[in-house]
Amino acid sequence: VTVSFAQNVTKVGTTAAPFLNVGQGARAIAMGGAYVSMVNDATALYWNPAGLALMQGNEAVFNHSEWIADINFDFAGIAVNLGGLGSFGLFANFMTMGEMDVTTELYPEGTGQRFNAGSYAMGASYARALTDRFALGVNVKYVHEYILNCASNGVCIDIGTVFTTQFRGLRLGA
Repeated sequence: VTVSFAQNVTKVGTTAAPFLNVGQGARAIAMGGAYVSMVNDATALYWNPAGLALMQGNEAVFNHSEWIADINFDFAGIAVNLGGLGSFGLFANFMTMGEMDVTTELYPEGTGQRFNAGSYAMGASYARALTDRFALGVNVKYVHEYILNCASNGVCIDIGTVFTTQFRGLRLGA
């Protein structure tokens, strides 16, 4: 027996952690984000964890961007190639902004109070080439967002693959 109640569904507040959609790395951005199958450097920490298995050595990536409205976006990661054991990486992703004035309908110029808002994600990655043409990787990350006296957090898992076909070096990534 199933009981259901009619509800008015809205899309307000249904998007979380949109800062995670901000791409990393000059090469990937220049390619319009079409980089999931091509990644073979430390930016695999963002694009596709399986790409870590395609790295030749150890790498680090650092990115700092200053956006409009005093919003700062930072990404840092380090990836280590462990040879036959696979590759391991750590990363952190931050979106921060300066303090803002609390305004209300009665005090549109400010109440005298100030607040902060921001988001961050930190995680670890592991990848391994299972064959000479197929690699598998996983990211596990903790995500936290906050504004004024509200906060939200969660844990995310990303799984990625890269398959190199026999057709002229064509690679498929997911």
